[in-house]
Amino acid sequence: MTLSTSLKLAALALTLVVSTAGGAFASQYAVLNTDSDVLMQPIGTSLQINWVEQADQVKVIKCVGNPQSLVGAWCKIKIPGQDGWVRSSALNFSLVPQPQPFPQPQPVPPNGQVCVAGPNGSFCITL
Repeated sequence: MTLSTSLKLAALALTLVVSTAGGAFASQYAVLNTDSDVLMQPIGTSLQINWVEQADQVKVIKCVGNPQSLVGAWCKIKIPGQDGWVRSSALNFSLVPQPQPFPQPQPVPPNGQVCVAGPNGSFCITL
């Protein structure tokens, strides 16, 4: 196997690993500390459009205000039914399992086979 082929295989493997990693870090999740109203807008007087229960895991789309202060901060969540806003103090980000780091690409072995492992499976390419 030539150096050029080895470099191409290494680049292919790295591209595949990076493309599978993107989805794992695209969203943030949280667990509800308490039952909570889901509001149309990030303001306490907004219309209630949905409901979430304590221990529900939700996908957090974005937060506004200062989530560290827990005062006046709101997070938009994606849930079954209509998405909306909850107070950030109702969310616990530390209870959600953190994604595991992806394995580093391995050098191309002399037999001409490249294997890639991702969060949903793995595959090998034999040249």
